[in-house]
Amino acid sequence: MILKEKIEKLLSKNNGRMAEIEVCKILNITSQEASAVVDEYGHRVTWSRVFQANQTFDLILHYYKNDQNK
Repeated sequence: MILKEKIEKLLSKNNGRMAEIEVCKILNITSQEASAVVDEYGHRVTWSRVFQANQTFDLILHYYKNDQNK
């Protein structure tokens, strides 16, 4: 599984959002690796890196569908 898919799967399992530091820790990658991922067509990834008030970053899926909101 490529890194892009691993990050998407991890975010999906956590309501579409996780602290970047936790994603990086679980996948054993750096924040630069997480933010520089592109897919095989050269498009940017499906998540955003969002700066939080506590001076950290979260990764948030753009199109996360929460089954509880049907």
